[in-house]
Parts: sequence; C-alpha cells; structure tokens
Amino acid sequence: LVFGLETSSERGLKLLRKGITPEMVEHTVRSCAGAGIAPYLFVLDYPSNTAGELRATLEFVVSLAPWVEDMIPTRFQLSEISKVSDEPSLFDLRRTIEPDTWLDPFDVPFSAPGLMPGDTYQALVAEHMARFSAARPHPREDPYLLASRAS
Repeated sequence: LVFGLETSSERGLKLLRKGITPEMVEHTVRSCAGAGIAPYLFVLDYPSNTAGELRATLEFVVSLAPWVEDMIPTRFQLSEISKVSDEPSLFDLRRTIEPDTWLDPFDVPFSAPGLMPGDTYQALVAEHMARFSAARPHPREDPYLLASRAS
C-alpha cells in the first residue's frame, strides 16, 4: 500500500491539511508490515518546505525502514485538478503560463518563491535513500525476477 505521508513536520501537515500525525503513520506501517502488507511512503517536497523539514521527514522514514518497503520522494507539481490550483495563495504559487494554453493538466508550469532549490532537494534525497536502503533488514529483489523464479 502506498501512503501519502508528504511530510512529518507539524507545520507542513497542517498546511497540507493531512489530518494525520507521525505517530499514526508509524503505527500504520508497523501494523501493515506485521500483517504481511508492504507499505510504501510517499514524501513530497512542496513550496515552503524547508531543507530542515525535508531532512527531518526523510530521517523519519529512514527510522521506519525495517517496516517500510520503499520511500517515494518527489517534488511538487501543479495540477489543474488539484485544490492548490484553486487556491494558489496557499503556497504563493504563480502560473508561468496562461490557463488553457498548456496541454498537460497534471504538470502546469509555475513559480513559487518558497520552493527549495533542486540541487538541495537532490542531495538530501540521495543521502537519505542510501541510508534507507542500508537500514532495510533485507535487500529488495526485483518483483519480476521473483515472479520468473516462481514459474
């Protein structure tokens, strides 16, 4: 199961209106793993997310590595069908293209002064993905390879 953690920061969870706590996430992934269900955690770098908040979120997921199958870090994309598109002031977003002139409704060009620089994001993710992999109790195997061995 893929769970949208997004962030573990209290400020971010309130801003994103998640309605969850890190304690709830920890309990859920431990329960899933205990029941034989592989949990994945989605982590989002969104406008106004600080390097410190992203680092803390990635460290939180690393601490859950024994119970989490994988983490999926990604950067924010503006979508025409998201609540953020209807409420751009939430993240101080500005479209960099006129509505109806862009063909991809799931990746609308935007600017946001609070978006972390890409190189900072990449460095934090690379460091923590390596730590996450090292903290896993067993190496993940390619599911297609496993399936081919079963037949």
